[in-house]
Amino acid sequence: KNALISIFGQRVTHQLRSNMTEKLNRLPADYFTRNDSGALTSLFVNDVDTIQTLFDDGIISMITDLCTLAGILVVVFRFSKGLGLLLLIALPVLFLFTRHCQKRMRKAQLDYRQMVADLSDQIPQTIKNRRTIRVYQASTYMEKLYDATIRRSSDAMEQSNFYDSIYSPVIITTSSIVIAIMMTLAAMGGRWTAFFGMGAGTAV
Repeated sequence: KNALISIFGQRVTHQLRSNMTEKLNRLPADYFTRNDSGALTSLFVNDVDTIQTLFDDGIISMITDLCTLAGILVVVFRFSKGLGLLLLIALPVLFLFTRHCQKRMRKAQLDYRQMVADLSDQIPQTIKNRRTIRVYQASTYMEKLYDATIRRSSDAMEQSNFYDSIYSPVIITTSSIVIAIMMTLAAMGGRWTAFFGMGAGTAV
């Protein structure tokens, strides 16, 4: 599976870069005066590599997890309608929370990609114009500009890491709450035990 994913991912990456090169040849000349060379380089190198990483690690795993989730729901409803109902109540809440985190992380990632493009442009431009910078004594200005760009990229990545760090604890806490509710109701006996339809061993 990993070999097939890698081979297909490389083909997708090659085709994507080829299409980008063809479009680059069709762009008017003023496009290159309005956009930095570092930003174009970042598009071809960093962004395409990120897309390949998403394909290799994300999409295939997402499809696998989706099939696993569907199988779990079928098994849960077969053994316990009560637990299945609890999951149906919890899933929409988790879905909305996931979408919230996804949107915030997407915005932070876009900001980070823009900062990476800016950094990719500043370094070669600084080296190319080092004599002019020295003549006009603009070293301090360039240093502050570079530091500001690094700080903005760090802030964007920190925001993305924040949502990434709180997502798993929220999911685990919700899972624990659902299990606690199920165990409590199943242990009350009577109609609740029949509703959950499981003994102690099945519950565990």
